[in-house]
Amino acid sequence: MSDAYAHLRTARHAMVLSGYTLPSQNAFLAGANGPDPFFSYRFWESKPTVDLPALAQRLHTERAGEFLLAMARRALSPAQRSYAAGFVMHNTLDSLVHPYVAFLTQKGAVYDRPCGHGYCESALDTALWHLDFGGGIAPLREVCPPLITGELGEVAALLRDTVDEVFGIQLPFVAICDSFSHFSLVRWFFRSRFGFKKLIARGIDAVLHKPGFASSHMQPRRPAKDIPNQWINPYTGTLLRGGFSSLLAAAEKTGAVRIRALCLYWDGALTEDELKKVLGSANYDTGLPC
Repeated sequence: MSDAYAHLRTARHAMVLSGYTLPSQNAFLAGANGPDPFFSYRFWESKPTVDLPALAQRLHTERAGEFLLAMARRALSPAQRSYAAGFVMHNTLDSLVHPYVAFLTQKGAVYDRPCGHGYCESALDTALWHLDFGGGIAPLREVCPPLITGELGEVAALLRDTVDEVFGIQLPFVAICDSFSHFSLVRWFFRSRFGFKKLIARGIDAVLHKPGFASSHMQPRRPAKDIPNQWINPYTGTLLRGGFSSLLAAAEKTGAVRIRALCLYWDGALTEDELKKVLGSANYDTGLPC
């Protein structure tokens, strides 16, 4: 997953480009984290009773377009529509950036190391925050915006009903709500301005015998040197030019088109079939149809 600040930043830029203003900025930015909060559900358990982490992986790799379309159709309140638009932005950025991250983490590449994917994306988040604000580390509200109680309930209901429709899984309402608070805890831990929590992360890696398991997500993170701008998509074999800056710009432009389409659909000016074509159905990890 592209890290959280990159997602929220791209979503903000895309909304400006779209020319539309969504009614709940908080819900929109929370949606930009996409399925990722599910990965954090009861993170202290290896196998939680409600396996939201496994569902999060399925949401990234299965029936992506069908899920986005169902969410758009079911979104009725201002908070739900704002969240759905943010969720679409998560898919947009992931599907464009992940093939490049996969290239950078393959054997012999600059991030060829255990959990290289996490190291790469933590460094990208740090670099983007420094680009925008000159240094330091993104505060928690800039990576994990809180949903007020009413909006949290509406968003949880939207996720519950959409998962049931598309995957036939009936999720407990409280588990969905808890996943947002657990996500916030995880994101708080991964921000270590003075380095103390980085030492704890190394201890966790050692205890679990998983190098980089926690450390790879810690920020701030210095980017690797000599990151190539010419690369081969590992999933298509296509030679491409342009690194993170080009991919982020493409995600902003594509996202703006999709936000406009969603707003037109909710206004009754675009059919569901037309919206389906605009949203596509890209695998979050590979960018390929799923």
